Amino acid sequence: GIDYNKIDKNYLVDDNTQFKVMGDIDADSLNAFLYKWANNGGDKMSNKNVINVLLCGVDSEYNLCDSQILVSIDKKNEKITMVSFLRDSWTYIKMPNEDGTYYDEYEKINAAYHGGPKTLLQTIENNYKIKIDQYICVDFNSFPKVIDAIGGVTVDVQDYEADYIRRTSKQKNFPYGKAKLNGTQALIYSRIRHCDDDSDLSRTRRQRSVIKSLIASAKTASNGQLVNAFKQVSPYLRTGYTQSEVLSLIATAYSHNWMDFEIKEYIMPNEDYVERIGGYMNPSTWAWTVDYPLCAQRLQNILYGKTNIVLEDDRVSPLDFVTNKRNTTADSGSDGSSDNSSGDNSDYNYTEPKTDNSYEPDTEPVTQEPEPEPDTQPDEPDTEPTPDEPEPDRENLFDRFLDE
Repeated sequence: GIDYNKIDKNYLVDDNTQFKVMGDIDADSLNAFLYKWANNGGDKMSNKNVINVLLCGVDSEYNLCDSQILVSIDKKNEKITMVSFLRDSWTYIKMPNEDGTYYDEYEKINAAYHGGPKTLLQTIENNYKIKIDQYICVDFNSFPKVIDAIGGVTVDVQDYEADYIRRTSKQKNFPYGKAKLNGTQALIYSRIRHCDDDSDLSRTRRQRSVIKSLIASAKTASNGQLVNAFKQVSPYLRTGYTQSEVLSLIATAYSHNWMDFEIKEYIMPNEDYVERIGGYMNPSTWAWTVDYPLCAQRLQNILYGKTNIVLEDDRVSPLDFVTNKRNTTADSGSDGSSDNSSGDNSDYNYTEPKTDNSYEPDTEPVTQEPEPEPDTQPDEPDTEPTPDEPEPDRENLFDRFLDE
């Protein structure tokens, strides 16, 4: 059994860890900058009272991680921070070979999963200079089974989202408003992006809304129900946690009411033309060029209230290597966060600027509208229940799991 006295005794600890200051990077090309920043040897920030877990949604057909959400649990300040990392961020990857050696690769960050979840985790750590404790991955093929196993999820589906899904999938009666979705519906809802001007940004919002629904549903569950729910979904998960570690986390979350913590949401990179610029890396690959030092500095401040990154006003930025970019000198004035209440968010209202679509092979990436890549997988899964198939009655998330 779980020793709750031991959990309470070790719940909060003093953490006065000091981190060495890191500064600017000097480079003469984008990839050279990314390599130097990832390998600068700077201390990755952490705190013993903060637990960072990377949630990964994996497309097994292409072995890509198309959903990357950091869930950061701050036990001392009683807050949960969810950070979506944009999958199309161009990055340096230290890719492992089967013989234990490594080679340098420059690709979108979702391709880091080619080296497995640890490679993806380490790539994010190197870019954003934070420590991530563990990962939990679910394949998109298994995601519907996970959602169905716990009784579905309740999310707020916008009218235009439901209309788009009805027009483009077999789900001709897709619900809108506050709706309980089954596994297949939740997968479609989490993966659509062409119904929004901001494409992948609103998709990350929908993915976070599913996670928030799971947290909200767990509020009324007992510890035994939480444990039984985990046992139901664990066959579909890949994680670096041992079963005993997960059970200990569940007990801690239950005894200290983590489900009642304030939830904040962010996107990395966030501010267009300040933290990111979209463009073609080669004739067929569109990606975000990311100012990782600036984003890392901001993320450290978000998670820990301090940073060990010092940036000079006249520093070299990765965005300097992108041609056709507009001059942006004004402070964004926003950290891109949103709380649980409704309200405007610059990420969700973002519209890609119209720019010249010509490509010059000898230049650095050019800012352009993204176009679907030839190997892009459809947003919706190929197999779905027919529209006339009756939906089973679904209980609240953990209602079906009785205490043992």
